[in-house]
Amino acid sequence: MIRVTAVEPGTIGAELGLEPGSELLSVNGRELDDFLDWEYLTAEESFILHVRQPDGEEVEFDIERPLEEPMGLGLEPPRIRRCANRCDFCFVDGNPQGLRDVLYIRDDDYRLSFRYGNFATLTNLKPWDVARIIEYRLSPLYVSVHATATCSATRPLPRSSRSCASLRTMASSSIPRS
Repeated sequence: MIRVTAVEPGTIGAELGLEPGSELLSVNGRELDDFLDWEYLTAEESFILHVRQPDGEEVEFDIERPLEEPMGLGLEPPRIRRCANRCDFCFVDGNPQGLRDVLYIRDDDYRLSFRYGNFATLTNLKPWDVARIIEYRLSPLYVSVHATATCSATRPLPRSSRSCASLRTMASSSIPRS
């Protein structure tokens, strides 16, 4: 589910009566989890959108639109996936005091890598994340791999083998390479 935070006047979203607080539940029967699902599943000229309005009413809309016409919805930001590694060389530890709070977040979020160019180690991916990256053909992803040999990676990045396995799986798929 993705919560709507804003609706631009005069857009399809406004015409449908969506408003801040509306919950986007599914597109064509597939549940929505975040902005990637929204962007991927609505990249069609027609789709079925299942919504829960702020009053609790659930509605399905049969949307037909030219691809260039935006829905006009602002979506709540995704919860950042945090890095579970405690690498000795993590740049976050080297940041000086007094910077913006977001610069002290240890994220390892492939979604933010795709959207904003953040670096990710891919060591915290679950199998369904890899499958989603391949299905949505997410490229480019900015990957930071500091050590791949088991002996050198044991201490600084104990899960580096996951990163390499994910990269091999993605490389053998049809994701375009940048």
